[in-house]
Amino acid sequence: MCPTNGLPINPGVFSLFSKQNCVMFAENGMANTPLAEYLDIDLEIISVTNTLHGDWSRRFGDGELTQQETEAAVATHANVVEEVGLVVRKAAAPVN
Repeated sequence: MCPTNGLPINPGVFSLFSKQNCVMFAENGMANTPLAEYLDIDLEIISVTNTLHGDWSRRFGDGELTQQETEAAVATHANVVEEVGLVVRKAAAPVN
């Protein structure tokens, strides 16, 4: 992946496929595209795991970086995460 590009498949993108999130986005005046509504799909993210890339993984594993420092690096630097794992399921139908 080119370090200047973001990952196209990530938890933020998957959050757009949640009808609950789409309601929250609209209520808060957020400009997120309501894909769940457009496509009539409703997914929820169950878990997210990040596999750290090379030296970042070693440094975290050796205790050179704390969890907080690693999370800050993921948020601010490119090429920290090598792989993002998402477990997603169809959201339960609302009870009326």
